[in-house]
Amino acid sequence: LRSASLRSPHSAAPNGACIARLKPFTEQTLHPRTDCCKFPNIAPRKDSYDIEVKHMIHWGRADARIIEDAFHVVLPNYVHEFYSEIQECVLNWKYSYHILRPEDVVDWETFYRGEEGKHDLPFNLLRFCKVSSSSDSIAFRKNTRTGQWNIVYSSLYISTEEFQSAKYDSDYLAEDLDAFIFKLTSSDGILHSDDRKISNVVRVTL
Repeated sequence: LRSASLRSPHSAAPNGACIARLKPFTEQTLHPRTDCCKFPNIAPRKDSYDIEVKHMIHWGRADARIIEDAFHVVLPNYVHEFYSEIQECVLNWKYSYHILRPEDVVDWETFYRGEEGKHDLPFNLLRFCKVSSSSDSIAFRKNTRTGQWNIVYSSLYISTEEFQSAKYDSDYLAEDLDAFIFKLTSSDGILHSDDRKISNVVRVTL
């Protein structure tokens, strides 16, 4: 892997840069087939624990073709490259970002559209990352004019149908995953100026 250079979030990204950028954050491994980290053996209790978690990365190969086959799309190379080394990760700064496994991307997107009752829309918006303390997501969005897939913030309050329209073609966070990870690392995970001061303390019930 190449070492990541500090570049403008909208500059072109060399292959492997976003993965190299995540290497130093390896603190704990996600337990396979679960959505949370594997905790040490402690006595179970009914109430919640306040724990402060660090970045958790489940290294290993996943297959982004699962997403492509499910929705009949062709994703950019940077998506395949990311999932060739990282199956899933939870990145914690001011906010937490849970980048889902390909299988869970399919489930999450299918569920989301089902809730909206919009199963017949084209798949030009694919939510792949859950944002803490909200029902918002980070998504891949296909530009209606250029056909390029960018990284966008998908708000619960904007429907899939509306957000896929040309109106939002210029409303994106980053051009690719490397630029997105750079934006997170350089801003303490704050993607918008209206900081709601959400803590990265995660409540879990064991």
